[in-house]
Amino acid sequence: MTIHTVKIKTIGHITRDTLQIFTERPQGLDFTPGQAIDISINKEGWVNETRPFTFTSLPDDDYLQFTIKTYPLKVSSFMTGAALEIDGVYLMQ
Repeated sequence: MTIHTVKIKTIGHITRDTLQIFTERPQGLDFTPGQAIDISINKEGWVNETRPFTFTSLPDDDYLQFTIKTYPLKVSSFMTGAALEIDGVYLMQ
């Protein structure tokens, strides 16, 4: 599978512990509703902390959108302009 590095374009809070993240969309990355992708933060100590997230953007949008509940995750790790590693579009089961 191809690993893409994408930058966060915008980030906002939906609730105190739920983030809405918009990223660049790599050319050639296709998905259908219901599919997920593995994401990690491209930052020392976080690169190997991969988690699956489903897309909340539409397949024809020119960006990727994810809605993420943060739990005890350090929100400061997510900042506009930060890079994420994304890998492996697949169907969640």
